Amino acid sequence: MVDCTGSMASHIEAVKNSVKNLREDLVKQHRGCDLQFAFVRYTDYDVTCNRTTHLDFTNDESQFNSFVGGISAQGGSDG
Repeated sequence: MVDCTGSMASHIEAVKNSVKNLREDLVKQHRGCDLQFAFVRYTDYDVTCNRTTHLDFTNDESQFNSFVGGISAQGGSDG
């Protein structure tokens, strides 16, 4: 689960890379195991549509990386 509000914009790329690297490391360390990963992205209430998006648990690396790669900051201008 990742906070993708506007205030996190400068941190989101680092989080995305960390999540992808963590997944890759776990798969290497636990070869032969059916490791599945999910991802939840949330924003502030000022985003009127798609405040949350998610990827259900999957073991498909390209599907996971594609979803995570599309994550960006939105909203958060409710200060």
